[in-house]
Amino acid sequence: MPRPSEFNPPPHLADSYFLRNETAARTEFRYGSAQVAKLTPTYDQTPAHSFLRMLDPKNGLAPADPARMAAHIIESVDVKPAPLRMVLGSQALEGTLATLRKRIPSFEAQTALAASTDFPPGS
Repeated sequence: MPRPSEFNPPPHLADSYFLRNETAARTEFRYGSAQVAKLTPTYDQTPAHSFLRMLDPKNGLAPADPARMAAHIIESVDVKPAPLRMVLGSQALEGTLATLRKRIPSFEAQTALAASTDFPPGS
C-alpha cells in the first residue's frame, strides 16, 4: 500500500482528493482525553517519545485551528476539480515543501536513465 504522501487515486476517484494534514490541531484529544502509558527507556529517541512531547502543553499549543480546518474541508466539496492534495496548516506546508525539495535532486539525477528508456526519435 502506498504511503499517504505518495497516494495516487484510481481513475474513478479522479474528481476526489486526498487530504494530507501534518499540522497538529488544538483538540480535546490532544489536550485532555489522550491517555498514554508511561514509556520505558527502551523508547528513548523514538517516535513514541516525540508523540508524548507533542501532547505536552508545556511545549506550546498546536498551531492549527480544527474549526478552520473543518470549514476548509467542507468548502472543498464544491471545488471542481477537487484538489488531489490539501495541505492544512503552515507547519504542514513547510514540512511538505521541504520534503519535496529534498526529493527533486534525486529525480533530476535520473534524467539520463529516464531518457535511455525512450524509443529513438522517429521510431
